[in-house]
Amino acid sequence: MTMPMAKGAALHATLEYLDHRDPDLRGRVMARLDADDRAVIESLAPTNELPYALMVALWQAVDDELGVIDAEWMEGAGGYSIRARGAQMYGGILRKKSPHEFLTQSISLFRLFYHPGNMQVVDEGAGRAVLRLDGFDAVTPLFCRRQTGGLAPALTPADIPLKFPNMCRGGVFMGRLSQDQIEFFRPLPALSQHRPPIGALYLAGSFCHPGGGITGAPGYIAAQVIADDLGLTKWWEST
Repeated sequence: MTMPMAKGAALHATLEYLDHRDPDLRGRVMARLDADDRAVIESLAPTNELPYALMVALWQAVDDELGVIDAEWMEGAGGYSIRARGAQMYGGILRKKSPHEFLTQSISLFRLFYHPGNMQVVDEGAGRAVLRLDGFDAVTPLFCRRQTGGLAPALTPADIPLKFPNMCRGGVFMGRLSQDQIEFFRPLPALSQHRPPIGALYLAGSFCHPGGGITGAPGYIAAQVIADDLGLTKWWEST
């Protein structure tokens, strides 16, 4: 049986995502790996291949580090990879007129990064698609979550209300309002209080407390939080 392999570019994309989130995150994740695995990863070029099992080991180490505070980090990593590198390196593959054309094109994004096997479309409809791996054992759900995050940028504006009905014609509150995503929990508990788990990054958009509308309140509160964290003198009048 052929050993599943991955391209070094896929591994580098994960490492770049870690650096994007927090300059110290890569070191914490690497510390969770065996010394031999760290040595291979540190010497690997993007054009080299590596055993897919090592790719899984890296993903699992990231999940152990981030999973508790960000349950959807892998989807974020997949989307970041497409936006940061994919659009530059594989623009012709990504820029299609519709999700259907993107998913059914002759050049497979899967085969650019993994082998053996392929990813096939087995069912699709308005705003959705069901994909199946043929001849490749993903081993972990993290693989499929990464692909989901990477495919999300293929959604066109017309597809968004089909997937999220409450976003029809836009949404001033940036999506749904549910019990775990209102007031100080906005946009979700792990990212609340305007402080996501990413160094030197603060959230100030209408998806933050107290929500949308022409108030400027989310930005105002974020400024208060930043000033408090950095020990800055507030030149404005606090209310």
